[in-house]
Amino acid sequence: MKTLFQVLSFAALLTLSACGAGADPAVGTWKLDKDATEPHFMAMLGEQMANAPAEMQDMMKQMLRSMEASMELKADGTAQIMTTTPAGPMGGQPEVKNESGTWKNDNGTITMTKEGEADPASGSLDGDTLTLKIAENGKTMTMVFARQK
Repeated sequence: MKTLFQVLSFAALLTLSACGAGADPAVGTWKLDKDATEPHFMAMLGEQMANAPAEMQDMMKQMLRSMEASMELKADGTAQIMTTTPAGPMGGQPEVKNESGTWKNDNGTITMTKEGEADPASGSLDGDTLTLKIAENGKTMTMVFARQK
């Protein structure tokens, strides 16, 4: 009886190990954390915002708050990135993008490359928080994403 229990326990352990084996902690759906991203957004704008009137600063914060961004990092190393940027203060249409790319996790360092772009975004994974630095137009934007459960 003791031997049977040991065999069954070992089989259960192997089954549980196989279920979690190779599962990358970055796989999943991530949504822009606007509260955590805002200080990085304002810092990126730097001197432009330091000398801007309060109304302009509020408008830029509102623009960030109106933006939607999420991404799905798939186990096969592909990514789907969805963003919606609101219409600007002068009107126009919101801009909706649905882009594809690839990603990899090297010991908690995440690298993502969108299709058609040479410069990858890079960042770090810390539990349910993914922080990415994205270079665009000569500036680096830090965006913070929260895992969706």
